[in-house]
Amino acid sequence: MTRLFVCWELAEIWKVFRFLSLKVIIAGTLAAASCSAPPAEGPWEVTEYFATTRQVENPISKELDGLYGSSRGDLTYGEIKVSIPPNHKIGHIEKNPFRVIGFKADKSQHFSAINFSLGSELEFMENIGKLSSVDPERSALVYIHGFNVTFEDAAFTTAQFAFDLSFSGVPIFFSWPSKGEMFPWAYTADQDSARAAGPVAREVIEKILSKPELEKVFFFAHSMGTDILTTAIKELVVERPELKQKIRLLVLAAADIDADVFNTQIGPSLVKLGLPTTMYASSNDKAMLASEAIAAFGRVGDIRYAKPIPGIEVVDASNVNTSFFGHGYVNEERTILTDVFYLVHFGVPAEKRSGLAYRSVPGGVIWSFLN
Repeated sequence: MTRLFVCWELAEIWKVFRFLSLKVIIAGTLAAASCSAPPAEGPWEVTEYFATTRQVENPISKELDGLYGSSRGDLTYGEIKVSIPPNHKIGHIEKNPFRVIGFKADKSQHFSAINFSLGSELEFMENIGKLSSVDPERSALVYIHGFNVTFEDAAFTTAQFAFDLSFSGVPIFFSWPSKGEMFPWAYTADQDSARAAGPVAREVIEKILSKPELEKVFFFAHSMGTDILTTAIKELVVERPELKQKIRLLVLAAADIDADVFNTQIGPSLVKLGLPTTMYASSNDKAMLASEAIAAFGRVGDIRYAKPIPGIEVVDASNVNTSFFGHGYVNEERTILTDVFYLVHFGVPAEKRSGLAYRSVPGGVIWSFLN
């Protein structure tokens, strides 16, 4: 089903890229030829790798959330094979609704972790090197989650991203010890845990970018994870500028960062360092409203506080962010996933991506999705 979506999207490329070079059009045609390669019907499998600062709770657990909880621990690494069901719809993670009463996930209906194991740092790096060396693009997708996320949530979201985007490279995620709860006390605890995990995330990102087999790395961060990512990347590029050429994209979604700090400090720093950045924000994100109430300052993930920064694409997702809570739209809304697809596979700027329109505001433009 997802592969049909990708084929359809690629069939539309001429409409978007008719003014681009023949080289890009040929690349799109070659990519379209691979759409029939995967099985027509699932379940499908995504193998992904992780680094986490969560405490190992039960190393022999058969459930991901039994393996890791919400306590802080030492850095550990591992591998997960996620099964994606035949009924998968783009933008959805088909979870097992009966897990709380002891029923196991059904591979024909639910996302499930069919195999997972802990490993050493050496194994983690060797596996990334092996997989990236056989990927024609020699690429990796690195995801850092935000507030209210369990370890299983992070694993399934990474697999969904990789699958829905038809990503051929290595999916990787960094998971810090979020409480996985929505209470105000959990938000404050998550803020502290995210900050505590920052230096470790930087270390992991540096190791990934240093792999000689990797040539392209795409970073996705959500909510509190955007602060972890931007801080780590800024420090790394200053200290090791040779790594910058591998950073192909930073996607910041629902960024839970003080708007004034981002608009005047973080954003301009990313531009000065030459880091390609696209930021999605929404006025319908209730988590941003809650964060503002707790912090007493607006968050840049709320489009009302986001300002245009020349060199950063600011995209208003309010028109397509229709869920009740409105916080997970970047991987839940097909329209946004389509936009990200063009970014990842072709590096198309906002002014040439289908379905976007701009509005002029003081200081520049903000892009938004057409209704």
